[in-house]
Amino acid sequence: MVSHTFRPGRWLLLLAAAGLLAALFAQSFVTVGLKAPVAGAQAVNLHGIGFAKGCDGPVNPGDQYTCGFLIANTTQLDTAGDTMEVTSLVDVVHGAAGDVTSPDLLPTRTIAAYFGGAQCYADDAQTILVPVGGTGSTVCVLPSNSSVALARAPVGYVITEADALAGTVDDDATIVYEDQCTSAATDCPIGPNETQAGASAEVNPPTPTPTATSTNTPTSTPTNTPTATATATNTPVPPTATSTATATNTPVPPTNTPTPTNTATPVPPTNTPTSTATPVPPAQGCTPGYWKQDHHFDSWQGYTQNQTIGSVFDVPGTTFDSVTLVAALDGGGGPGIDGATKILLRAAVAALLNASSSGVDYQYTTAQITSQVNAALATGNRDTILKLAGELDAANNAGSCPLN
Repeated sequence: MVSHTFRPGRWLLLLAAAGLLAALFAQSFVTVGLKAPVAGAQAVNLHGIGFAKGCDGPVNPGDQYTCGFLIANTTQLDTAGDTMEVTSLVDVVHGAAGDVTSPDLLPTRTIAAYFGGAQCYADDAQTILVPVGGTGSTVCVLPSNSSVALARAPVGYVITEADALAGTVDDDATIVYEDQCTSAATDCPIGPNETQAGASAEVNPPTPTPTATSTNTPTSTPTNTPTATATATNTPVPPTATSTATATNTPVPPTNTPTPTNTATPVPPTNTPTSTATPVPPAQGCTPGYWKQDHHFDSWQGYTQNQTIGSVFDVPGTTFDSVTLVAALDGGGGPGIDGATKILLRAAVAALLNASSSGVDYQYTTAQITSQVNAALATGNRDTILKLAGELDAANNAGSCPLN
């Protein structure tokens, strides 16, 4: 056994060193700045907004990816107590075939609940209230310690077979908001800011679907059944005695009455094949997330990345004339007509590239796309523009992208 000798001198040295370190730490703690506040000094604030989301799962190929959202303005995140205005909500699903960016989802979300005085409006002037259970929001105003819950709904992405092979699908949603600096603090953030929230879902493996086989089903074959033929017989009638002056027996000759013969007519059997529906190939589409990636530029046909929006579409005004097609694919959303136009142009450029590709069986032609886009933009109506954007986005997400 090893023995240890207690040496008081060594312990005294250790205690003295520990006391010296404690004294130095206390001195530095005061020196760093944890002193009594100086009169008139501006407090340091934190600024921000809370954003959370959740999506349904597990899901199957063919299911819509469905998510709900909560936006909260709390004093734990914004210590100044400012009012926040949210103007956009966009979701990016990271699918197996590439990223798929939604249009602005804020107008299409149903208001599930308001808390603490939050309120969404259907116009930028904030005069048309969106009630609980309603849709059409363009801006949501959240005073300090308030929140708004948005009901679960599809975000514009259909789960694919490729996602099932990957096993999971995930996404990131982004809200655009502005701090209204109602506290008059000197350190409020200026202009639009963004906050993100992510989610994911497990994807079940695909279920094999047996191929239907057409079968010729003949009709039943009739059997020739002859009908028995009646045979005529001679039946003598006995003479009838008649009391007259002279009794005369008058024989009645027999009458042969032939019975008509029913002759069975054979009917040849008829083979009646069962009708078989001709399968219609599903529509295909590739998303803006696919077309904007530089390693997919070799799939572009009929259009170039640096071609301008003004050379393809008739957009009122000059804001978007010089924007390139590849830049439009990366466009976000936002309030007003300009925000809706960005959303539509992102979907429309992807639609043009799908329609012009020889490898994509797309449901629209380039002529139909340009005509519909120009007509929607000419209305100057945000709802009309967003409606077409949603239709083109659904077509871009139809089936799976057949390109490399």
